[in-house]
Amino acid sequence: MAHIIDEIYPLSDYRLLAVFSNGIKKIYDVKPLFEWKKAFKELKDNNLFEEACVDVGGYGVVWNDQIDLSSEEIWNNGLDVDLDKKELVISEKPNKETQKAFEEVEAVSSGKQKAKKYRSVSELRKDLKV
Repeated sequence: MAHIIDEIYPLSDYRLLAVFSNGIKKIYDVKPLFEWKKAFKELKDNNLFEEACVDVGGYGVVWNDQIDLSSEEIWNNGLDVDLDKKELVISEKPNKETQKAFEEVEAVSSGKQKAKKYRSVSELRKDLKV
């Protein structure tokens, strides 16, 4: 069964907040991928990371033709977030980074902080006037 992403929010420190079609929210840290694949290092340049958008159909997140992440990667390796209970669901005591991530997610979800979100590549292209 594929896990479909409805919304994606780029957060600080190269983290993503993914909202799945079943209502589950997860935070995914992209930084480890910088060492895994050369293309991901480009996300550090020219604010490319902020241009994350949901792939057509919700099967992943894309930045350009060379950089994408599957919804399954985010589902399997992201941290669950429960905004109703205002907590991250993790197996150990949250560190400062995790707490900061949660505060940022809460700010975005409450409307206090703006986050870019795109549901398709065409929306991204329209916004970029490409």
